[in-house]
Amino acid sequence: MQKWNISPEELQTLYWNKYLNQREIAEKIGCSKSTIKVKMQKYQIPRRPRGGQPYPHYNFSIIPSKDLGYFCGLVIGDGYLTCRNRNYRIGIESSNVQLINLFCLTAKRICSLLHPFTYKRKKLRKFPKGYTYNGITIVGGLDSKLLYQILKPYKLQDYYFKIPNFLRTKESIVGFLQGIFDAEGSVDVRKSNSHVSLTSKHKSNLLKIQRLLQHLGIEAKIYSDINSCTLYIQRKQSLKIFKRLVNFRLNYKKEALKNAINSYKT
Repeated sequence: MQKWNISPEELQTLYWNKYLNQREIAEKIGCSKSTIKVKMQKYQIPRRPRGGQPYPHYNFSIIPSKDLGYFCGLVIGDGYLTCRNRNYRIGIESSNVQLINLFCLTAKRICSLLHPFTYKRKKLRKFPKGYTYNGITIVGGLDSKLLYQILKPYKLQDYYFKIPNFLRTKESIVGFLQGIFDAEGSVDVRKSNSHVSLTSKHKSNLLKIQRLLQHLGIEAKIYSDINSCTLYIQRKQSLKIFKRLVNFRLNYKKEALKNAINSYKT
């Protein structure tokens, strides 16, 4: 490792995986502590919480992986982050049992000492023209100040979001896309023009997803109306590339994607 020359991945590994502090990293590569601080800000590497448990307790790393990307996609796409009375909670709510199970399973994979939990609750939803829906949903959640602080800068107010900067590898980006399409995406199978879609209140969110898909060679178009915007992946070739490189983890969406591709005659 050359003096003053450290990549984002190397700095992230030393700080999070090997649990070195800024002074120790500076001594290792031969520069000042302030240089490391500036580089962490430049690379947007999250700081560990002050006064938290030592690293062996968390056994947690933000080294990019497919599972870390998937977890981020689920939470940023349709999850929630709350902080009440110093209780830092990350969660997701759905009527789909498999989605909640995937949330809990992926959380355990990225940190074996996390303790996800689930419970059922009645949910009353109000729609225009007075229509209401009263049903049972399942909540999956976990408590972690560290994970909360890592994800908080990317899940913004009014349903805006950012792509986490620590997802620097192709497999972690693929995982992120899997998570956000599992959480918020849908598959529409028709006799013609079958497609995968993703809807958001803000076009800027979808432009970020569109750029990630384009890097994988997947063509996607965005259409806007008064209240929302929708990203569409159409045409058989684009759907086949999406299936091969990204796909879903939810079984029913996987099956729907196969049917969407098969609905094209040529």
